[in-house]
Amino acid sequence: MTMKLQYALKRARQIQQKLRPHTERVEILGSIRRKKPEVKDIEIMCIPKHKVKRVLFGEPLKGGRITSFIETVQSLGEIIKGSPEDGRYVQIRLDDGLKVDLFIPQESDYFRQYVIRTGSAEYSKAIIARAWRRRGWVGTEDGLRRETECQDKGNGEWKCISPDPELPPLWKSEIEFYDWLGVTWIEPENRHLE
Repeated sequence: MTMKLQYALKRARQIQQKLRPHTERVEILGSIRRKKPEVKDIEIMCIPKHKVKRVLFGEPLKGGRITSFIETVQSLGEIIKGSPEDGRYVQIRLDDGLKVDLFIPQESDYFRQYVIRTGSAEYSKAIIARAWRRRGWVGTEDGLRRETECQDKGNGEWKCISPDPELPPLWKSEIEFYDWLGVTWIEPENRHLE
């Protein structure tokens, strides 16, 4: 099922508005951000607010996701895949049959996910992933890790095996991530391969 960009954008903004009070940040990505005339599904990424368990030495310790976030995701439609309680990916079917892919990355991996979830799959693989591989990093379920500290599981999947891995920088923007990669930032609508 495809939809026109304007309709997809309208629906995505409605979902974004519902999630906003329960998240630290929430963005519309994928084909909508790339301004494709026809959109197959709605892709949204967010960082949910968390409960504060307790304060230790003046620093709050995060607990699970706040209940209102979980309830809001559940209220959007039928959960097809994933868990709003603790999942990093939730797929939802809306009442009108549209599909929403909700990505919930770790905060430290936010801008990497923001970039790869914006670009076409081919662009993300050929340009973005190739750039981090040139720098000696691989993508794992916990974000980028040094290739030398990981094991190749096959099918392009990597698992970090180091008990104390080197972590990549904590990027503060999409442009900072592009700069770290050594790739020139381009407008989202140009993030595809010819």
